[in-house]
Amino acid sequence: MTRSQVLFKAIDYLFHVPQNYKRFPNVSIDRDIVYDENYSYIAKGDAYFDKRYAQKGKYPVILNIHGGGFVAGDKKHRRSISSYFADKGWFVFNINYRLSPYYAFPSPNIDCMKALNYLKQMEEKYNLDLDKVVVTGDSAGAYFAAYLVAASNNQKLRNTLEIPDPEVKIAGFMGFCGPYDIALSLESKLPFGLTRDIAGCFLGFEIKSDFSNLKEFPYYDQLSPINFVDKNWRPSFIAYAEKDIFCKGQGEYLKQQLEKLNIPVFSHNSMKLMDNHCYHLDMFKAISKDCLIEAVKFLDFIKGLK
Repeated sequence: MTRSQVLFKAIDYLFHVPQNYKRFPNVSIDRDIVYDENYSYIAKGDAYFDKRYAQKGKYPVILNIHGGGFVAGDKKHRRSISSYFADKGWFVFNINYRLSPYYAFPSPNIDCMKALNYLKQMEEKYNLDLDKVVVTGDSAGAYFAAYLVAASNNQKLRNTLEIPDPEVKIAGFMGFCGPYDIALSLESKLPFGLTRDIAGCFLGFEIKSDFSNLKEFPYYDQLSPINFVDKNWRPSFIAYAEKDIFCKGQGEYLKQQLEKLNIPVFSHNSMKLMDNHCYHLDMFKAISKDCLIEAVKFLDFIKGLK
């Protein structure tokens, strides 16, 4: 097991209870729905929905992608956040995907597109409104969600990485403390060589200690979703921690790029060191509650789009 796997698995289990203590009794869960039979032991998602909203029309949809440094994480660790949005009237498909180092880039990116497309097979059973689909995630999951927007808008990118064509149109993007510019994120050197370890696992590429050979990675130009931000990017909500130990400056940078293109962008940020990476998951904190309130305002904006 690599150092980064040890770190992020420890984070998952240390924070599971405080990030998932909150219960939503009206929310139903259908577990382990396979969205890709080729990897049926991994490519599964849990469906969260509140039947109180069933009589109000079709469910708008959230595709939720967990974080975990690209090497760890599981949908079970995002139970409360998925339930939170379901409690607000959204159908949430909370997925697992192939993890590094066993599966390197772009394998998980492909999985996420397949999960997005699988919503069409769920449309009739769950009465889904596929004109109102929001992709979201935290940390590495935010990266993958942003990549879905980038790949959906760019045929050449999909062809290069053999990512399936989108069958479902994305209406909005929510990113919580994600790395959107991989080159920029590698400038934040973590102790014990963790930055290099995470990157090497995700890329499946031996990186020198000084990162001098990073540009030799065959898909270097395709790595960062921020490189594919254009006028077709979807309305977005971006949450970021100004003192983020993993993704400092990333949310701010994406927000600036979207504002330059006049893409509708909502945002929320924390400024204290203790309100750090993925602070929105700590639902007992006031800052988390504020962040989620702003996220719901964004979701209401998406529901109101024609």
